Amino acid sequence: MANTTQLNEEMLGSLKEVMGDDFNQLVVTFCQDSQCRIDSIERGLAAKTAELVRASAHSLKGSSANMGAPLLSQYCHQLEQSAGAGNLDQAVSEFEHIKTEFDKIADLLDAI
Repeated sequence: MANTTQLNEEMLGSLKEVMGDDFNQLVVTFCQDSQCRIDSIERGLAAKTAELVRASAHSLKGSSANMGAPLLSQYCHQLEQSAGAGNLDQAVSEFEHIKTEFDKIADLLDAI
């Protein structure tokens, strides 16, 4: 089904079972919402607004975990911690990991 380092197949299977015909809509909503959060992080980094970066990373962390994307969730946790500590220089580097991982997750979900 999916690359197990990026998507938890067991969790996705459970989501499919629970959501039934609405699973595809869940995937679309997750991808759209995640892109909005990524855009917010990018705006926060550009404006040097640590709280916006932290809050957006926190939201993306939770939704990624719920969708069975543990590595993306981990990257978001790291960004949330850095932004919470006001370390936006480190946050920029961590954000690059998030963008790359999200692109992989979106492609994998699209293929399901």
